Amino acid sequence: MAASKINLTTLKQHLKQASKDNLVEEISELFKTFPGVKEYYQLKPSPETE
Repeated sequence: MAASKINLTTLKQHLKQASKDNLVEEISELFKTFPGVKEYYQLKPSPETE
């Protein structure tokens, strides 16, 4: 059975309901799994480097 597609509004609702720890875990998994996500976070300036 294929996963159903969600839209941006549904994604935002999901993220707003998630705990901070869950969000950190999800983003960490995306970072490890998808090279594009890793590249995005490596290029994004952090507050410490601005």
